[in-house]
Amino acid sequence: MRRGWANIAIAAVLTVTAVAVLMAGRTPRGAEAATTLYVTSSADSGAGTLRAAITSANSDSSVNLIVLKNWLPVTLFTSVEYAGTQALTIQGDQPLVYRTIQGSLTVPGDPNSEPLDCGMFKSTGGADITFSQVTIQNSWCDALNIVPVVGDSEITITFNKVNLRNNFGSGMFLHEIEAAEATVRLNVTSSQVVGNGRCRGSMGCAFGGIELQGLGEGEVVVQLAGTWFNGNGGDGMSIGWDAPEVTTLPSPALDVDISVTASNTTFNDNGGTVTYAAALGEGSRGRASTASHQGGEGLGVFGSGLGTGDVTLALTNVQANRNGGSGIRVFRGSDIDVGDVRFTANTLTASNNGGAGIQLEDEGDGDVIVSLTLVSAWFNQGPGVDERESGEGGVDLEARNSSVGFNHLDGFRLEESGDGDFSARFNGTVVSGNAGDGLDMEEHDSGAASAAVQSSSIFGNGESAIEFEAHDEFGTISIGVSFIVGGVDLDHVNQLF
Repeated sequence: MRRGWANIAIAAVLTVTAVAVLMAGRTPRGAEAATTLYVTSSADSGAGTLRAAITSANSDSSVNLIVLKNWLPVTLFTSVEYAGTQALTIQGDQPLVYRTIQGSLTVPGDPNSEPLDCGMFKSTGGADITFSQVTIQNSWCDALNIVPVVGDSEITITFNKVNLRNNFGSGMFLHEIEAAEATVRLNVTSSQVVGNGRCRGSMGCAFGGIELQGLGEGEVVVQLAGTWFNGNGGDGMSIGWDAPEVTTLPSPALDVDISVTASNTTFNDNGGTVTYAAALGEGSRGRASTASHQGGEGLGVFGSGLGTGDVTLALTNVQANRNGGSGIRVFRGSDIDVGDVRFTANTLTASNNGGAGIQLEDEGDGDVIVSLTLVSAWFNQGPGVDERESGEGGVDLEARNSSVGFNHLDGFRLEESGDGDFSARFNGTVVSGNAGDGLDMEEHDSGAASAAVQSSSIFGNGESAIEFEAHDEFGTISIGVSFIVGGVDLDHVNQLF
């Protein structure tokens, strides 16, 4: 009897398995089977080339994977444009030796030909794009130029084990051109974005490693891990997001959130004397036709008219050293904004920069909230840490086990100019050798003002060890067991004992 039941059970299992196998081999009704194309030729055009594969993907929505098998670099003389809407992955077939896509400055045999279009690879259909195990180099302008589809949209760009290097323009430039709601997601892992924005003639060297620019509402989410943004002519990475120009918040209010999460990532040696002119055409890529400035941030986030949205940066084990501008800079430049700037760093070095080590500014009514742990900011031309809020929001800073020294201005410069509150706390922090004050803190208008220093050392600065000034209301400061040399200068502030 048991053997009979066992035979029935085995037969049932075999029947179910057979049905599952048959179903697995079928494409669901209404769905297309995924298609993989292979690049076997390094030529600009023709059978087996990248251009032919992209042309097929434009016309066949089943194409979602292009595999590069070319031994010699694919060399492009004009732009390749992907206009499809399906998600597309372009990947090399070798995990250790990346396949290469590169530009050529002129068409062979025609020395008077125009250089490569602005964007060696263009994506204009708003599709999600993934690059993996690929080197993209030597473009006359941007290596990659991404334009999300006009109107409300969502797009994800992913780089995994990708080298964007030695391009005359940016490694990647994304421009959301319509004042509509857009969600832009950028994921970069184990990649190198180096040597882009190379100086060349009238084009100058203003372009950065990766640039995201946009208009309108939405969300910008950037996640970086194990990646270098080094040696680019402009910013190592920049996000510039400007909502439509308005003087008062509409109802409902605008809402643009920007967040950057980075770990084990470097933003070193970017920028310098940055100049560019009209070689790409008047107003090309949203820039003025001519400009010149000293700068180039390691990581820059610039927003205006973001409304109720927040700007959030969370950095872990990050370097931002030897940049022409500030190591890390956040500038929120609209007085109608009410969202917050939130900056958290754990194990960060921001030293030897042409501006501040860390520079955070908000002209709106949101708060600027900063948490620093194991942060070093040394030998910068500006302050080591510069935090300013000029609207009705507050300033809040906590520094733990950090060191800020030998900067050309103050060690910490903290300023609240509106009616918000001011709070600063220093624990286990060393501030020494700065040309200005060790701690320069000021609450200009009404609002509570407080500071606390505990288990810290502040000495050898060019001016006061601590300067703390309040205006409409009396502030307070408490100094615990600490080593303070150089004077404590208090104005309208009571010291608590």
